[in-house]
Amino acid sequence: MASMDWCSDIGGIKGVDQYVLVDHRGNVMIHDMTEFENVAEVVWSCGRSLSVLGKKKFKYAAFLRKSKKDFLIFPVGKYYLGVVERKGCVTAEVADAVMDFLNTRLGERG
Repeated sequence: MASMDWCSDIGGIKGVDQYVLVDHRGNVMIHDMTEFENVAEVVWSCGRSLSVLGKKKFKYAAFLRKSKKDFLIFPVGKYYLGVVERKGCVTAEVADAVMDFLNTRLGERG
C-alpha cells in the first residue's frame, strides 16, 4: 500500500461521518475528525487485539453507542480504519459499503 491517495475518498462512503486510519504502531496516517488522538488509540488497540482472529475471520468490529452514531473498526492490510457512522444509518449497511470500497480500491477484504 505505497500510496495513500485512496484515503481521501473514505469520507465519501455512504454512511461515513468521520474516520481515522492508523498504522500497525498506532501512528495516525490520515483522519477527518476532531479529537482523533484518543480515537486513534482505541482503533489501534482494538484492531491489533482483534487481528489475532486472522484476516479471514476479522472483517470488522462494531461498537454500538447510545448516540446512534456507531463506531466500526476494519483491518486494512497493515493499517486499521476507524469509522464513525452517520446517525440514523444501519451499521451493517455502512460496514458493507466500507468493505466494498476497500475491495474496489485495494483489492482486499477490509
